[in-house]
Amino acid sequence: MYQKKSFPVSDFYKTKNFLCGIINQISCCMVICRLIFIKEEKKMQIVPTLNLGGNCREAIHMYEKAFNGKISCLITYGESGDPEYALLKEDQKDHIYHSELVLGDQRIIMSDLVEGDIEFQVCYSNFLTVMLDTKEEVRQAYEIMKEGSKTIYQMEATPYSSCRVVFIDKFGIRWGIMTEQTER
Repeated sequence: MYQKKSFPVSDFYKTKNFLCGIINQISCCMVICRLIFIKEEKKMQIVPTLNLGGNCREAIHMYEKAFNGKISCLITYGESGDPEYALLKEDQKDHIYHSELVLGDQRIIMSDLVEGDIEFQVCYSNFLTVMLDTKEEVRQAYEIMKEGSKTIYQMEATPYSSCRVVFIDKFGIRWGIMTEQTER
């Protein structure tokens, strides 16, 4: 016949605390193993690159202001130390060899073309589209960039955006600025 044995309550709590301690240690070990052995995989990125005809410095500062970005790199041809460009004219040594503008978690690379590179030409078939959250943000960015620009599509609502404008800025770069939704 089965005999019921008493199990002191204090033993139950000791066992529970012991098991909780083991579970916490196992959880910590799993986190540490994940940090040590699992590397975060780098994902491929497509980084737009804009070449300008001698006015990259002015352009990158305007885009920084329009999109609340941050210039993370700005190197002139004179500072680059690149022997290919050692014989540039004095005024070209101040042109931008390489620059990067960070917009959110994305970046744009920008530079000036100089003598010896390919000839600078404006290309209207390729352009950048910047998606903003609200109509007001679209208006503010366009207000900063519209001087000297040529508007292709006036600022307006579309079936896919509450506010969209497409234009060629004074540097010859075609932009689309819009919201990604139809409500705000």
